Amino acid sequence: MPDNSTPPTPPGDLLKPRVELFEWLSVRAPPLAELYKGALRMLCHESPFPARGRYIAHSVREIRNRLPDFIAGPKGGGRLDYTTKMDGVSALWKKRGVTTTGAPPKTPVMSIPMDICVMVEALIVEHDAAREKPAQTAERLFAACAPESSANRANLVPQIQLWLDVTRWFEKRAHEAGMGATTDWTDLVVQFELFEKVLMALSRGFFETTKELNEILEDANS
Repeated sequence: MPDNSTPPTPPGDLLKPRVELFEWLSVRAPPLAELYKGALRMLCHESPFPARGRYIAHSVREIRNRLPDFIAGPKGGGRLDYTTKMDGVSALWKKRGVTTTGAPPKTPVMSIPMDICVMVEALIVEHDAAREKPAQTAERLFAACAPESSANRANLVPQIQLWLDVTRWFEKRAHEAGMGATTDWTDLVVQFELFEKVLMALSRGFFETTKELNEILEDANS
């Protein structure tokens, strides 16, 4: 059962901002608020437990990936239904009797019926159209959080890059190969707090976002 209580936070200057961020996410993206709260509990837990760094990294990655759709709305017609599309390709593939028999190919070229080629090509086109680059996703998020002044959005390019850099840091550490012994816990805490600060700034609107993110950038580059 979901726990709707306020996430635990240690004393310090992040206490009130963390509560405000949790409340903002609870309104705008409830499932992500739960992920944030869980990551925060793992971060602040006094007794370390196995793989908590990877759990936190997964939470950050999921918030990064899904928040733009909650705030700005889904891009285009939504996610591509790969299961249905591949069911169609599979049915036609079997109907036409195409098979490699599982054996090593005797030739690097094989004949595939044109209708299958057309269907696969259409799937590739839809796949390319549905795939949104991380920078484009970030731009949608920042634009939705800053609707007051589209003319000034160009000034947010460095801040968008900061968001991409910090979330990629966690993305690389979301799996066992990335969260190795060389990952210092202090570094993870610093990166998580930077991730939080960008989210906190985004939750407060364009002008506050610009001011706060510029300050965050200065701190990050110092």
